[in-house]
Amino acid sequence: MIKPLSLLLCLSAVLSLAGCATARGIPAATGAESAEARPCCAGRIRPAVRWVQGFDVDGSVRTVHVLPGERVAAGQLLAELDDQPFAQVEGGEMASLQQARSRLEDLGNYMRPEDVRLFSPGLAGGSGAGDSLRAAVLDAEIARATAMTRVWHARLSSERARLRARARGRVVAVEVVEGRPVTAGAGVFVLEDDDFLEVVARVRGDDSGEIRPGQRAIVQRNADGAMLHGRVVRVEAGTPAGAREVVVAVVERAVLRAGEAVRVGFPGVDKNLF
Repeated sequence: MIKPLSLLLCLSAVLSLAGCATARGIPAATGAESAEARPCCAGRIRPAVRWVQGFDVDGSVRTVHVLPGERVAAGQLLAELDDQPFAQVEGGEMASLQQARSRLEDLGNYMRPEDVRLFSPGLAGGSGAGDSLRAAVLDAEIARATAMTRVWHARLSSERARLRARARGRVVAVEVVEGRPVTAGAGVFVLEDDDFLEVVARVRGDDSGEIRPGQRAIVQRNADGAMLHGRVVRVEAGTPAGAREVVVAVVERAVLRAGEAVRVGFPGVDKNLF
């Protein structure tokens, strides 16, 4: 039988240990669920969609219409190249096209080789005159088709000299300067859509193997301590330092901001690994 004095001493010792733990900043456990949900590693909110855009043609930048930080709508004009060279090419090819059309008219109202055989049977036997006429008609038709194709390409290049936003979002970076040349395919605008946000947390490469897409995650906001539920979307490839990025989608509606610092936990995974 436990004596009252012994029981009192035991209770005092337990309370003393609990007080020491609290004094050292160790939070008291409030149940298995609370311990499981406690976030374990640093994370940050970022836009889930980011893309790079550039011109499809070479040229010199004439006008830049947006600045970093500016919000744009889908189809909004970002920048323009000097389209005068394309206009000059189109003008020259239009002249060639007109010449080819006039040449065909001179040869007999677009008379093709089969038309020659139909309307001039005497030329169908392969005489020199017939061959010469057929060759002239064929050359004129080739010239017309070539000029039409070049006119189309010049007009397409003029249109591509105007770069428009692929989707709505915010301009992150502008890497073009008015008056400077740009190369086709070079990414000169970085944009992101911060209407869709995700959480990214960096985890040591050896430890991230325990985390899988679809796994539960707990996100704690540093600003107010609020806890939000999420799901692991993907685990990114490792960095040179050996860490991997775990991307989490927050499934609860909450007011989040890009760049906001958070803590992330993965229930069922040993917190000491992070």
